[in-house]
Parts: sequence; structure tokens; C-alpha cells
Amino acid sequence: MLATLVIGLLALAMLGGDGFNRYRDVLNLASHWEITRRYAFSGLVGTGLPLYVSEAIVAAVTLLAAWRHRGGSAGMPIAAGIVGSLLFTPYVGFQDFAILFVAGWLILRSKPSEWQVGALVVGFVLLELSLVLLPALILLVESLLLLSLALPKEFGWINAGRTSVSTRP
Repeated sequence: MLATLVIGLLALAMLGGDGFNRYRDVLNLASHWEITRRYAFSGLVGTGLPLYVSEAIVAAVTLLAAWRHRGGSAGMPIAAGIVGSLLFTPYVGFQDFAILFVAGWLILRSKPSEWQVGALVVGFVLLELSLVLLPALILLVESLLLLSLALPKEFGWINAGRTSVSTRP
């Protein structure tokens, strides 16, 4: 967390005031394009307070999911961060969906539940059909996948029937 803060502050320092203002203007312009908002929460809930509330919820669930998997490999926290950041952003381009393949690969490497594998399969099929289906379906599957990463294993539909063997002393 501290490393992320340092990197973020370093990036801001490198941009400088003028670079930061230009970057903010470009982001503002892109956030008003209907095609980029359609596949993000901003296209579903609008802007302003409803968007800020949904972003806060996504950020909290993402942090919870990353925290829950803190004791294992880095794959699951990174996957949670990828899915959460794609849900958090106020606009999404089609090329942004490519990063979900990395998240899916990381999840598959971490012994997911059958439900999570199903969500990945359904999600990737929906992405292939994204131009003809409702964008809300993609957001729903992404949200459910993130939620599945955040919920404890005691819920029967998460990692159902799987046992983990600890190699720690």
C-alpha cells in the first residue's frame, strides 16, 4: 500500500501542474463519450452522487477481496484489483476488457470455486457478444465475480467442496 502511494505521488510529480491539468481534461472529455460510459457504472447509474456511491462500494469490496487473499499468492489480490478497477472507472473502452483475461488467468491459477469458473466463462461469452447484449449484463457478472472474491469461504457457493492444504509450518 505504501509503495502504491509513493508511485502515485512520483507519477504526479513527474506530470507537473500543466501535465496533470491536461490529463484531467482528456479524462473529462473521454468520460462524456456515450460508448465509453455504456460499459461502466456511470452508464448505468449516471454521474454525480450515484456514481460516487457505486465507486465507493466497488472500492470497498475490492479492498476487502484483496485483504481476504493477503496470505496466499499475489494472484488473487491482483485479480481483485483488476476487476475492481475496471468496475470503478467512469468509462471503459473495448480494449480495456482485455485486462480481464489477465484477471481470469490469475483466478484460474488460484484454484477458484466452480461458481467463479462459471462466472469467468459467462463473462467472457458476454464480452464476445458485448455489441449485441445489454452492457448491464457484463457489469453484473463482473460485480458478482468481484463479490465472490470478497466473500468468506464459509459461504457454501464459494470454493465449495475444495480443501486447501497449507504448506506453512
